[in-house]
Amino acid sequence: MHPTMAIRSLSIIIAGLVLFLPVLPQNIPAQNRPQITVLYDNYPGKEGLIAANGFSCLIRGTEKTILFDTGGNSEILLHNMKMLQIDPGTIDHIVISHYHDDHTGGLLSILERNSKASVVIPEGFSDLEMLNRVTASGNKIVTVRQPT
Repeated sequence: MHPTMAIRSLSIIIAGLVLFLPVLPQNIPAQNRPQITVLYDNYPGKEGLIAANGFSCLIRGTEKTILFDTGGNSEILLHNMKMLQIDPGTIDHIVISHYHDDHTGGLLSILERNSKASVVIPEGFSDLEMLNRVTASGNKIVTVRQPT
């Protein structure tokens, strides 16, 4: 990906996350602060997790639970979620940073287990077949446009 596109994509995703993350007071105890759990990465990070090319993380401790990207392989994503005792049905929003298989590979398997999560995508997301399958699964698609 061209560096300009990467910066643009990152700014769009950050804008999308801001829509879902509330402003948090500074005096929240550590155990109640938002947590980011890496579910899928090139490095396992925790015994029992499977490492593979791609990325996914779960953001909890806000008003909504957010899955950021879905890795490259649904079986690995679901295995790692099971090892971390994370139920796909608890996810409120799925944010896809950009269309590459190593960030979208587990999306449809999550949607099979969660028909209520909205799917946040950047404008220009190019996989129309996947978008049709997301819509057919009953999940809402939210398109984030570049800030002006």
